[in-house]
Amino acid sequence: MLGRIVVGLGVGIASLVVPVYLSEISPVEVRGTVVAFDILLLTSGQFISSVIAWLLGHNWRVMLGLAAIPSSIQFVSMFFMPESQRWLAKKERQTECIRTLAQVYKPVEVRRQLQLLENEITAQRQLDQQSDC
Repeated sequence: MLGRIVVGLGVGIASLVVPVYLSEISPVEVRGTVVAFDILLLTSGQFISSVIAWLLGHNWRVMLGLAAIPSSIQFVSMFFMPESQRWLAKKERQTECIRTLAQVYKPVEVRRQLQLLENEITAQRQLDQQSDC
C-alpha cells in the first residue's frame, strides 16, 4: 500500500510539474504542441498501464515492479535537464541562461530571445514594484 501511495504521489507531482516546465522551456511557436503531446503521452501511458495491469491479473508485485522502470528512467533523466531559461534570467545567471537558450533555439535566435526574456523580466519587476506601493 505504501508503494502505491508513493507511485501515486510521483505521478501526480509529475503531472503538475512537467507541463509547466515544458511550457517554460519550449519555444513559443511549438509550446502548445509540446504540452499537448506530453498530455497525449501521459494519457496513453495510463491506458497502457491499465491494460498491462489487467493482463497481469492479481500479480501485483510484477505490476509495481514494472512501474519502477519508467519512473527510474525519468528520475535519472531529470539530472540532465537544463533549468528554465526564465528562472536563470530572473536569478541573473546569464551565462547558463544563454547555454539553455542555445539548446532550445537556433543560434541566430539566442540573442533575440535573451533580449525578449530580459525585457519581460524587467517589465514584471516594474509591475511588482508598482503593486507594492
